[in-house]
Amino acid sequence: LILTDPPYSKEFLPLWKSLAKESARVLKPSGFMIAYSGQIYLDKIITTLSEYLTYYWLGALEHKGPTAQIFAVNMWNRFKPILFFCKLPVKKQIEWLEDVLISEKPSKDTHKWGQNKEPFKKLIECFTCPSQIVLDPMFGSGAVIEAAIETKRNVIGYEIDKKHYSTFCIRIKK
Repeated sequence: LILTDPPYSKEFLPLWKSLAKESARVLKPSGFMIAYSGQIYLDKIITTLSEYLTYYWLGALEHKGPTAQIFAVNMWNRFKPILFFCKLPVKKQIEWLEDVLISEKPSKDTHKWGQNKEPFKKLIECFTCPSQIVLDPMFGSGAVIEAAIETKRNVIGYEIDKKHYSTFCIRIKK
């Protein structure tokens, strides 16, 4: 499983092509790539991912508490899309999953884009078995990494921002 939360702004759109290509390269057949996404460029993101992977489903992460304002379209953002793609052949996930997950409160303590780890835990449990590998190629504050460890999965993560990587290393040792 590749599970990640890439940045959502326009300047980071090229990351989606890299993510799609890398996912197609490293996933085993029937493996999944699941990513949170913003909504403004969703059409472009789905098109890019579809060049390398097969569309599987669209879910939503509902935010409880304060919401973000998306000034470009005058919207209060209460949810974000969760994109489910897979490498052929398509094979259903291990467990049933409700396609709207709830995020009680994002974890912004160590990263301005930090996410609550609980929805990641649910995704990991539905799409992998204990001791399988979860990869987060943009781990930021490390919520996916923590969720994988807590669900007894093997985990690989990359982060190019040395500050966020160092903060995560200190936090995870506690």
